Amino acid sequence: MSRDPAKLLMDRRTALKLLAAGITSTLAACGRPLEEIVPYVDIPDGLTPGIPMRFATALPLAGYGRGVLVRSIEGRPIKVDGNPRHPDSLGSTDVFAEASVLSLYDPDRSRAVRNRVQPVAWNTFWGVLQGQMQQEKSRNGAGLRILTGRVTSPTLRRQFNDLLQALPEAKWCRYEPVNDDAATAGAALAFGRPL
Repeated sequence: MSRDPAKLLMDRRTALKLLAAGITSTLAACGRPLEEIVPYVDIPDGLTPGIPMRFATALPLAGYGRGVLVRSIEGRPIKVDGNPRHPDSLGSTDVFAEASVLSLYDPDRSRAVRNRVQPVAWNTFWGVLQGQMQQEKSRNGAGLRILTGRVTSPTLRRQFNDLLQALPEAKWCRYEPVNDDAATAGAALAFGRPL
């Protein structure tokens, strides 16, 4: 191996600078984000700034709720744990529960109704939706397809059934990318009939 400086891609000093920059940026990314500190005028009940709170909730997966405990700091969830008192999770979590932190709180989530890329008012949205519903009613829903995940809520199921009665040619399609077909088939084998 040649030690000729002309053949080296970078010298030792440049390599150490890049290494130090990489370590510094890694450590900076692990800390809390820099934010403007503004004191509360009225501190919400039960909130101590900087002290995490835990609360029990349920996260949906394939149409069913899983009991979890969420740890949050000042309203922002930072960790999801299984609820040991819930019969489905029994204190454990899976990748879906761990990844749900951003679905609970995402600072980049859109807070406005949009038409293409332009923000519009809610009244505009409702007006467009009502006009579209009138068109669908005139065609009895022919060509209308509604795609949802599994619906286990009796209220939501009744609302879909009411919509399908009003638009008899519309179709309601249900799809779950993460499903329990294997468990359903196993239960049918074990009990001799589908459950």
